[in-house]
Amino acid sequence: IRGVQDELGSRKFYPGTGGAGSGSQAYTVKSGDTYWDLATKFLGNPRRWPEIVSANQDLLSGRPQRKFAKTPGKLPVIRPGDKLTIPGK
Repeated sequence: IRGVQDELGSRKFYPGTGGAGSGSQAYTVKSGDTYWDLATKFLGNPRRWPEIVSANQDLLSGRPQRKFAKTPGKLPVIRPGDKLTIPGK
């Protein structure tokens, strides 16, 4: 999401950054997956979820958005079967 600020500092994430670099990997979303959980599993820190959203703007643009418990605003919904790019650690 353009201009999302990381809760750990002032770093900002923008579409097209962090997704297609070295160390990135593909992941197919399963039922029950959340950005928070995926960031914990693949990036080692749940607060890095904005990097996953940013890396997948092409897929997620135009999706319905909703408020999730651990996020500050509305985010695009991920669905089982979506193929996400997970940025490298």
